[in-house]
Amino acid sequence: MVKSSDVSSPAVIAFAVGSFVHSDSRTYQVESLDGSGSLLARDIETGEMARLLQDELTPSPHAFTGDLARISEEEIARALRQYSVLAPFISQKATREDVERLAKELELKRAHIYGQLSKLRAAPHFTTLIRRPRGRGKGCSLVSEAVDRVIEKQVRAAVKARLPLTVKTIFEEVEADCAQQGLKRPCMKTVRSRIETLGPELLLRKKHGVRRARERVTAMPGTIPVTAPLDIVEVDHSPLDMFVVSSQDRVCIGRASLTVVIDTFSRAVLGFHLGLEPPSALTVALALTHAVLPKSVWLSERGLSDADWPGHGLMKTLRVDNAAEFRSPDFEAACARWGIEVTYRKRKEDGAFVERFIGTVQGWCSQEPGASGNDPKKKRREKDPREDAHMTLAEAEAWLARQIVRRYHLARHSSLGMAPLQAWRAGLIASATPKAILLGGGDPKSYKGLHAYNEAATLENVIGGV
Repeated sequence: MVKSSDVSSPAVIAFAVGSFVHSDSRTYQVESLDGSGSLLARDIETGEMARLLQDELTPSPHAFTGDLARISEEEIARALRQYSVLAPFISQKATREDVERLAKELELKRAHIYGQLSKLRAAPHFTTLIRRPRGRGKGCSLVSEAVDRVIEKQVRAAVKARLPLTVKTIFEEVEADCAQQGLKRPCMKTVRSRIETLGPELLLRKKHGVRRARERVTAMPGTIPVTAPLDIVEVDHSPLDMFVVSSQDRVCIGRASLTVVIDTFSRAVLGFHLGLEPPSALTVALALTHAVLPKSVWLSERGLSDADWPGHGLMKTLRVDNAAEFRSPDFEAACARWGIEVTYRKRKEDGAFVERFIGTVQGWCSQEPGASGNDPKKKRREKDPREDAHMTLAEAEAWLARQIVRRYHLARHSSLGMAPLQAWRAGLIASATPKAILLGGGDPKSYKGLHAYNEAATLENVIGGV
């Protein structure tokens, strides 16, 4: 079995309206989200608008790209606590009084609070706050503390100057100071990275002017809503009320087991796993992996390249029942490492959304040849339904995907007053809550390590190895 320490964690890319994103070596500021896997952003140097696909984004210099499995539980807990306190100010301005209160609560200096908020606006996810050794950038050497102080001094001076200074101008000032002090000069990339942290408005001044640049960085529009897509997600299992056949000889091999993940805000399905194995930590991990990743490649490989399934991302809260696979230390530890809070249902009604969807799926199954009904041992007709079974497991998976993207997601939901796909898009557009995605796209099986997991795999192994 592949261990979580054998593979690297994927980079987390988080964004919200007003935050900075990176694509093709350029920096953009997000203007709006369309809820369909793309966003409208403005190039901070040229001012040109561009529509960026989520799959094309690259991590911010501040984004965590290491292996979470190698980070101590204490450090993750510290980063999570800081994030929970600072998160409300990612999408709204922090006043001096706010910063003083945050500094007191977190026992940090005010300058540190400003720095942490700047980092979070560039990469709004708790992993941004994980402390790790400063790494060497490509073509750059590790800068000394003396050089870092020179950079910080020039950046802060540029902010106070209230002039539309370019990165090149600031870099030249840093070079001059380093030469005067006999220090080794840093590279342009290092200086730009520090500007993004200490004075991101400098990158916008040339295009928008000093006042507008400051507003765009410190007063992002919107407030964090109580509910939004990915706020609370439910997962549950059920045997599929339909028999499947072998891909070798088309002989009935039994009923498949379905594990499904659903977003409670929009009722959109985020992912599922269909297999012959009983519910376990592995089936949960595979369903969650499907839920957090983009699905364009996965759909294309199942003949659904024209279908739209934008729902994916790291959820804030995962609501589950009290089954053994959800109570395992491995499951809880893996969720904690990704900043996912696990809550357990106190009442059956707490899982109503996912259970209703499973009921909808069973209704679709009842219309197919080979339908078993919810009690396959009870004789409901003269002919055994096993004789009518006609879909292999792979065919049943593609069939279910078609039902979701071409039927369920497009049909008006009575409780919402709109289709789940519309609710998902509307929720993303209306919400200022940062959305976190995993870098990359495609079928989960194409990710390093997934093909090697067996029945003993844990959620940490699978999600940590995508």
